[in-house]
Amino acid sequence: MGVLDLLRFWKPRRHGSASRPARASSSSAARLPTEARAWLRGNGNPYPFASNTFKSRDEALALVEALYRAGASKVRVVNVLGEPERIRSEGGPYAATLRVTCSGAKCAAVQRALKRRPPDTLTRTKSGFRAWWD
Repeated sequence: MGVLDLLRFWKPRRHGSASRPARASSSSAARLPTEARAWLRGNGNPYPFASNTFKSRDEALALVEALYRAGASKVRVVNVLGEPERIRSEGGPYAATLRVTCSGAKCAAVQRALKRRPPDTLTRTKSGFRAWWD
């Protein structure tokens, strides 16, 4: 059983919930944020991230590594498209959005690193940035 199979059945507990975890739908499991390096390295899709911009898994991974070097404390893949048909035909899920967590002065360096591969949409959030590529 792979990670994606496990995510289909896992749903985080809310405070005060019963001890038995609830079953998550495949659509909600696909939306759970995942650490970007692990997601990219474990993805069977040869073009798993923003393939109009990043021509390989290694190109996307290089950006994620640059974000960590620039001072990001977390880089997560969000809005993952992991429909069974996509996984069968492409070899794994696909995404085009990163949520990057940074603080203080490190955010300026993280923003510069993001602009080396400019996202189509870059949004400042309370905890960092949300970057989307088409």
